Amino acid sequence: RNSHLTFIALFASWCSCTNGAFTSPSPILGGRYLVPSKICRGLNRLRMSSASVPLVGIADAAAATLPLLGPKKNAISGSPIEYCLEIVDNGTTEAGIWECTPGSWESKKDGSNELMHIVSGHGWITDASDGARHELRPGAVRFLPDGWKGRWDVDETVRKVYVIHQTPA
Repeated sequence: RNSHLTFIALFASWCSCTNGAFTSPSPILGGRYLVPSKICRGLNRLRMSSASVPLVGIADAAAATLPLLGPKKNAISGSPIEYCLEIVDNGTTEAGIWECTPGSWESKKDGSNELMHIVSGHGWITDASDGARHELRPGAVRFLPDGWKGRWDVDETVRKVYVIHQTPA
């Protein structure tokens, strides 16, 4: 459960990214990870601007009450319903907890990158470019880069902790 709060705090306050490698002092995510330099620049901008943003978080992402957003737009099967608790939105970066009931829909990232950590539920994300299927299950971490297109197929209500960062125009 602490990993959900660590995930948000990691991107909001104490990450560092240099020479194409992301470094985390977290005992959960500790170590170096290779990432595109574009993402490093975004993380460093977020880190530099975080001094004016108070540390906020949710003690238990799995148990948090999420406000209803409504029916998922562009559903192609089922009747998925979305819920979302926005924790922070500074105009460039948004972080929160999102949940959706079973169903399927097309999705794309246009002007933003998203990093997500699945808290509960089950489903699949299928990449439109190569047809690769990526399982969504508790503990899974997925990154959707700007320009990504694909399909979500949720068979058990999925809850995720997410960070969306707008890419420069």
